[in-house]
Amino acid sequence: MAQSDYPEKWPCLLEDITKALNSFPDEKGVLTGLLALHGLVKKYEFQLEDDREPLYVIFTQCFGILGSIVDQLMSSAQTGNESALKILHLIVKIFYVAN
Repeated sequence: MAQSDYPEKWPCLLEDITKALNSFPDEKGVLTGLLALHGLVKKYEFQLEDDREPLYVIFTQCFGILGSIVDQLMSSAQTGNESALKILHLIVKIFYVAN
């Protein structure tokens, strides 16, 4: 839905994603935000450089939050915390698709 509805039919999606990501340490909220962000970033994965302009707005609003989440989860991930590893894996996938 994010890929087809953003930004015309769902202009507040990025704001909703940001709110979900800022709900840390609520794992369900963060996972929901990450899944939506992954779908949104995938929309621009194979676009030409000129068509990737909205991706820069997404970077500005979300990627700082992702960095904070990574910082907070690294110690939990090192101890083998399954949910921390799942969240970190999804963040890595988002960064990969965005490049």
